[in-house]
Amino acid sequence: MLEPGAPADLLIFKRDPTRDLSALSSLQAVIADGRLHSKESHDGAVARYRGYFNGSMYDAISMFMAKRAAQSRSGLKSSAPG
Repeated sequence: MLEPGAPADLLIFKRDPTRDLSALSSLQAVIADGRLHSKESHDGAVARYRGYFNGSMYDAISMFMAKRAAQSRSGLKSSAPG
């Protein structure tokens, strides 16, 4: 039950996703922390996020970190001088 002053985050869909999961693609807006976020603003934020994390620098750093994590899990020592 919604009450004045109570926290309420909502997803607003054009179609009912409880009847058909394909309706999840009909998201129109999100209300989070009392602020309305339209689908357009959400799509723009996702595009900026993807652009940032699809860069070559991020790829190089993530590959380095993944190799290092795999080495530490397998008990291998790094080939870097130390």
